[in-house]
Amino acid sequence: MNKIRKRVRAPRAPAPWRVQRKHAGVYTVVDRNGIGVISSHQVAQSNAWLIAAAPDLLAACKAAADLLGDMDSETTGDVYAQLLRAIDFAEIQNDPQ
Repeated sequence: MNKIRKRVRAPRAPAPWRVQRKHAGVYTVVDRNGIGVISSHQVAQSNAWLIAAAPDLLAACKAAADLLGDMDSETTGDVYAQLLRAIDFAEIQNDPQ
């Protein structure tokens, strides 16, 4: 029997996010209030910048999906479906319960 997964919106820290270098090898991504979103020795500098850009990237994906949604699938190809999957993945968290 397949288990139905409940889809729940994950809470988000307020954008914009930015990167702060705490000390050698440690980068912290903080929200607009300066509260840490993620901090780790394992978060490389390039990953920290990508994580910090996440809210803006999600907004850009939504804007692009809105534009592509009005076009026919022959014009958009698989790009529209890719955007919708990325948005869904970013906004929805599967509850293992």
